[in-house]
Amino acid sequence: MSTVYNPCYPFYFLKFISYCFAKINIRPLKSVDLKATITDLGGMDVKQKVGQRIRQLRKELELSQEGLALKADVDRTYVTDVEAGRRNVSLEILERLIKALNISFTEFFTSKEFKK
Repeated sequence: MSTVYNPCYPFYFLKFISYCFAKINIRPLKSVDLKATITDLGGMDVKQKVGQRIRQLRKELELSQEGLALKADVDRTYVTDVEAGRRNVSLEILERLIKALNISFTEFFTSKEFKK
């Protein structure tokens, strides 16, 4: 005798699990709104803080966006988007940008923007 797959099985399984949790008084974890948690840092999004800090350091070195992009081996439009807070920067790219600005990660993140 072969068993035929019923597409309702996953639904019934989840319903059974929920019933078991209710019987032993375990509640499923509530989802956390990570975006709200991240944007709650001083009223400014983390991407904006990173972009603002990169712009500040770039201007202190009197570098253009194109000059920074060449030193960090990224596209100029990428630097523009990072400074505007429109990009999620990977750690690898952030490391390249920070090295191109001649500072360490510690110096980068100990500015007043990140202490709020």
